[in-house]
Amino acid sequence: MKFFFFLLVFWLPVVLEAEGKGLRLNQGVEVDEKPAIKKDAWFGKDKAQHFVGSFFLAGSASYIFEYRGDCPRTKSTRLGVGFAISIGVLKECIDSRSPAGHFCWKDLVADLLGASLGGYLLGSW
Repeated sequence: MKFFFFLLVFWLPVVLEAEGKGLRLNQGVEVDEKPAIKKDAWFGKDKAQHFVGSFFLAGSASYIFEYRGDCPRTKSTRLGVGFAISIGVLKECIDSRSPAGHFCWKDLVADLLGASLGGYLLGSW
């Protein structure tokens, strides 16, 4: 349990951070009002971050539901996967509202794959 808490608290924010671009301050540099949307590839750092983040989020939630919530394994896996996917959809909705962001179906596919695998593998640990 301590291992999952460590992953959730310390590594999940690192994995889900979007390359740190939002943390830099504009130091007297003019910024375009509407930046161009970058080309979104199927394989890249962003998709890996979505996959790994959903993997650990679903696995941790499944583990907690099963061993702390006394749910059967199948129910806890479904709850953990659903929780991770809903977090991924929420993140994409927030991204679609930001000026430089957009709703990305490819990110949701990476979230779905990571959550499914994480819920099954880590939830049964």
